[in-house]
Amino acid sequence: MTDGRSPLRSICAVVLGMTMFLGACSQGGKTSGQGASAPPDGQTSPSTVAASSAVTTTGAEVTKDQSHWTLPTDPYYGGQTMALTLQAESTVARNCMVKAGFSDYRVRMDASAPPPANLAGDGISTFFNETTASQFGYRRAPDPRNVLEAEIEAAGPGGLFASKDKEFHKQMDVCDMEGRAAVAGVSVEEFKERSNKLADDVQEDLSSIGSQLNRLAVDLNSPELSAAAASWRECMAPLGISDLPDRPWDAGSTGGLPESLRDKWNWRPIATPSADEIATASADAACRASSGWTDTLYQQEWDTRQAFVDAHRAELAPVLAEHQAKAARAREIIAKGGV
Repeated sequence: MTDGRSPLRSICAVVLGMTMFLGACSQGGKTSGQGASAPPDGQTSPSTVAASSAVTTTGAEVTKDQSHWTLPTDPYYGGQTMALTLQAESTVARNCMVKAGFSDYRVRMDASAPPPANLAGDGISTFFNETTASQFGYRRAPDPRNVLEAEIEAAGPGGLFASKDKEFHKQMDVCDMEGRAAVAGVSVEEFKERSNKLADDVQEDLSSIGSQLNRLAVDLNSPELSAAAASWRECMAPLGISDLPDRPWDAGSTGGLPESLRDKWNWRPIATPSADEIATASADAACRASSGWTDTLYQQEWDTRQAFVDAHRAELAPVLAEHQAKAARAREIIAKGGV
């Protein structure tokens, strides 16, 4: 976490349609969509969760809820409707594949199913607290929306379609692009042009709203967080982690987890944690809470992002409008079976 980005939000830019959404990426090696995970989320007790309050942001209302790590910028990343758009895209792609003679292509997402138990308010990151640690350790909770998740995990690094021939994969690339263009509401050619331009804008134009959202972060070296981190290290000392970092890491990030623990548990973001991992994660979550790290990080995250929304309402309005329009197109596509 040397870039000063909050360890909660581990997200990288992915460009789709007319605006960008953020696919989960791990800190210091950004997680994939995703899955990404995040460290300390708040506690569920009234003493650690600020009284619920609502913030209205250009037509989007976010309720302050530390227990699910909601933040004022959540609506602008597009993650809240990501499952819906992915289902629509793959529905179009499935029809395209069937027409091309590949009837074994399958739709991966069911957006009507409940989200993962530790999915944060942005719909991309995962949150980490004593409750989630006791169930999932440092890993992402199973995603009921991903109807092929178990099969994909069992298939290993090559993926579900690893055994398919070159023609299948070539056609799948074509059909996947057709699906993304349909949800974006443009032709395939126009989608490619817009995507390339937006990718360049986000990466090269530091003044663009997408680039600013990607770089939005709290100062992990602030006096308050530095003091909390020192207390956290003292609390964690009895665990005997030889390569314990200077501050809490991004729980759920392959790059953030200490190497000694990663090797010990043969760690992957999606897998069943061992009893030892559950015990370590539970102790860690308790230390993050008792040290003040969780409360301080959340409040600084909230304040930083609220200030950003307040200062950029006009620029954020079309971003939100595009996400809403894309979601509406996705619902229509799903209702019509992708035709």
